[in-house]
Amino acid sequence: MHENIKTMFEKYALTDVNGQKNALHEIVQEIVMLGLSRGQFFRSAAFYGGTALRMFYGLDRFSEDLDFTLLSTQPFNLEDYRTDIESTLASYGFSFSYNTKPKSKESVIESAFIKGNTAANFITIGITYRQHHDEKIKIKLEVDTLPALGFHCEAKLQTVPTPYYVNTLDLPSLFAGKLHAILFRQRQDNIKGRDWYDLAWYLRRPVPYNLKYLTNKISQTLDEEKLPLANTIAPVNESTIKQALFEKVKALDIERAKLDVGRFLKDPRVLDVWSHEFFRTMLERLQPATP
Repeated sequence: MHENIKTMFEKYALTDVNGQKNALHEIVQEIVMLGLSRGQFFRSAAFYGGTALRMFYGLDRFSEDLDFTLLSTQPFNLEDYRTDIESTLASYGFSFSYNTKPKSKESVIESAFIKGNTAANFITIGITYRQHHDEKIKIKLEVDTLPALGFHCEAKLQTVPTPYYVNTLDLPSLFAGKLHAILFRQRQDNIKGRDWYDLAWYLRRPVPYNLKYLTNKISQTLDEEKLPLANTIAPVNESTIKQALFEKVKALDIERAKLDVGRFLKDPRVLDVWSHEFFRTMLERLQPATP
């Protein structure tokens, strides 16, 4: 086992199989980020989403995917980073494939998938994995190639598995992105308890949100997707955004939300307080950042 990987793995409290998988998933994410950094990816893009919040701002739950936004509309192809990602993973003894997904004409999202055998890659770090021998670990990369503007970025130093810098959205901009996700997830069967866990995380601090960025994202979504009037927020301002969030709380299936996020937490009992009243009370703390 590479010494740096051993050090990374030792920070996890591995009490069950789910904890093992989360740890491996996160270590691979960090090595992929190193590969992207070596490929100068962050000259063109910034990191955002739940994984960014965990890696650089202390979110206390695991996260599955790696999400990015371009800094501006420009020619871009995720295939350009294949060599950097694959060679960096291989340098630490991991075996993963990297496959880009063709972007449809209607989509602004470029995607790629990193896949590998879970048991085989546990062997790399000296751990016996006794679950299904064909089980796969999969990490999705998504890049928004037509970004709404108004976000702010920070350069963040990551020290594992070796020091490198990442360009990431700042906390108010990340919060705006999370609020947008909560407001515009359309499928009723796709309840993301992770979104609501993150919402409570931001509001406990409390973190103000980037109103300009959120307004631009909402306006872009309403224009591109031509959503029905019932799903619109008009006019888009601090008051209508808060009211739309209260409506989302009213429709939230609390138990299904808990089920979604529970497997990403060390202690799911922290969700015992969740109720519609809990989220309504937390949302009273919602404030935009000072321009």
